[in-house]
Amino acid sequence: MVEVAVEEATGIKTRKEAVVATSELETNRRLGRWRMQREAQKLLPAERVAFCMRHMKSTAVDIMYSSAFKSAHYNGLMVCGSVWVCPLCAAKISERRRIELEQAISSWVASGGAVYLATYTIAHKHYDDLPELLQSFLTARKKARQGRAAQEIRKQFGIVGTVSVREVTWSKQNGWHPHCHELVFCTSEIAIEEYDKVVCERWRKSVEREGLSINEHGFRLDRTYGAVGDYVAKFGREPMRAPWSTATELTKGHLKQGRGEEHLTPFAMLGLIAQGRDELKPVFRQYAQCFKGKHQLVWSSGLRALLMKDVEEISDEELAQEPEQEEEVLLGQLSRDQWRTVLANEARGKLLEVARSGDWELVQAFLVDIDIGYKVSSMLLGYTTRMVSPPDPGNYNSNDPKVLIQELEDPFQDYNEVMCKMFKHDGSFLNSTMGKMN
Repeated sequence: MVEVAVEEATGIKTRKEAVVATSELETNRRLGRWRMQREAQKLLPAERVAFCMRHMKSTAVDIMYSSAFKSAHYNGLMVCGSVWVCPLCAAKISERRRIELEQAISSWVASGGAVYLATYTIAHKHYDDLPELLQSFLTARKKARQGRAAQEIRKQFGIVGTVSVREVTWSKQNGWHPHCHELVFCTSEIAIEEYDKVVCERWRKSVEREGLSINEHGFRLDRTYGAVGDYVAKFGREPMRAPWSTATELTKGHLKQGRGEEHLTPFAMLGLIAQGRDELKPVFRQYAQCFKGKHQLVWSSGLRALLMKDVEEISDEELAQEPEQEEEVLLGQLSRDQWRTVLANEARGKLLEVARSGDWELVQAFLVDIDIGYKVSSMLLGYTTRMVSPPDPGNYNSNDPKVLIQELEDPFQDYNEVMCKMFKHDGSFLNSTMGKMN
């Protein structure tokens, strides 16, 4: 009764309805990534993204399930590892990078340091050519960080290092807008107005030497708490799941959809292309060509080693290939012919949404609905395929080798676990095995 009264008075949905709405939104986002990736594959048939999450690496595609996270994903497929043109890989890589950055920021602030978010941009026009504009922008950035004057600035403000990320948006009215966000790690609090004045002037001179210019938005510096949300409100919408933090701005800016069509991110372009906006296709192709092979996230020399001593540095492609969860189960497998049918029906994303239930029978029903000839032996349910800790080898003795023999003959047993038991056994089971062979 209370919830009904509140909803009638305020128009706010009840908690249950809000949860359902959020769940539907997350589902649409996941399916949207699959649709956007498919558009990128059509636009870039000669690039690695064209084969990402489509080409099989073995004779079967595993459908994995995590009961703890109620999630599902594929194993046994090629991944491209591109943060620039693949929405699926970018989402996974960016989330890992966000976690790294939040750890770095937290540890530095806890040690007494301060972190600031700087934004560098340039004035741009509709007729600017992206390859030339981007090269001039990156050259200006490089030169602004070099030389004795740059060293004096770092010394004056106690800068120990930076982490920068490159981004670009596009609008029909103003064309391409390359810009850069940069985390500035300082030994202590700094005088923001003084830093803003000194660095902005150096940035202006560096830009002008490359034939470019800046306006009042050319440089901006913010403390890392509070102000970042204001920046996001200008260029994109905040995500539903969590507040848009400094680390999120730095690692997931390319995932933002932009406000209407004022500033389109490349992935927002893909979303519109999927809706029939064919005029954006050459725009996306030009972007993909210009950013191919470039690093998105760049740590200054020595900073990562200082802040993340015990964390191994991993490439984007390696992150894209990492398992989704620490513990997962094999829900089922698809043969090569069955996977072809899934691809023909553009059902990769929808199949995983069904698999998130953890019910293989529902997956089978879905496969039947898309007219797949589904013939497979009974699949394992609840079978852990990646162990968090080493398996217990168990206690087997020479008087009872039957259990071990059965496990050796079972194709679905964990090979490593069985081997542990074999090494602990006294070897008498081999007599029984040889007897059966004879």
